[in-house]
Amino acid sequence: MLNAILNSKSGRLGKEAEYNTNWRELFRGSEDLMTATLFERLSYLPGKTAWQILVAAAGGRLRPYRVAEIKLAEFWPMWPLEQRQRGVEPDIFLELSLGDPEKKVHVIVEAKHGARQFARQLGDELRAWIEVTEEGELPDQIVVLAIGGLPSDATKTKLQEDFYEEIEDIDTETLPELLFLPMDWGDLAQSISTHIASTPHEKRLVADMSAALALFGYFHITPSSQLELLLSHRRIDPEVLSNLMGHNLSSQETHQ
Repeated sequence: MLNAILNSKSGRLGKEAEYNTNWRELFRGSEDLMTATLFERLSYLPGKTAWQILVAAAGGRLRPYRVAEIKLAEFWPMWPLEQRQRGVEPDIFLELSLGDPEKKVHVIVEAKHGARQFARQLGDELRAWIEVTEEGELPDQIVVLAIGGLPSDATKTKLQEDFYEEIEDIDTETLPELLFLPMDWGDLAQSISTHIASTPHEKRLVADMSAALALFGYFHITPSSQLELLLSHRRIDPEVLSNLMGHNLSSQETHQ
């Protein structure tokens, strides 16, 4: 479906759809479609590659590991929460096995596109995670990843402060290591565009992820003065770069 949209082969919605909406326009306007497209492909990558991309996007706040495996990737799980009748629904929940000896890490992902992040929502998702895991084996680390909805560094800092205030009622000493991680979609775009895939399978998935991010307006264009050096040291994937530049050109032509 993504490639049909990128190549203008998806047509339009049926006659019953209001205003006969174009698929490309619909895709660009849906944070759920964006989240699914990116994180589905991330979950299809080898665990080591997926973790490398997240580590690079996190700017050093996640520990790198040579061994990594995604044990579970669950989209929009519905978790009960005592103080909320309808429970909570994070966008993605990941269970990972990292390193040797094994370190178990859980990641709660709340993704926004065109909307802001709220500390209360993130805090409730952590509370619900505590309720659903209290009978089972706890991981070594729980990561709350807030991606998107953070237009500036000041916004990230404020959200982090608000999040820790929001969870003051939680006895964190009974929890595994807790990391709150705010991230931009642009951070992910940069990490993906500079990743060198080791197999054709990886290359196709990474190229899809870059193209999807570009469709939503998230590019990482390396200045030309640095391109030759990066390419010569294999620090950037030529195919991904070509994909991004080609999409940028087609977008400019569309708006002329």
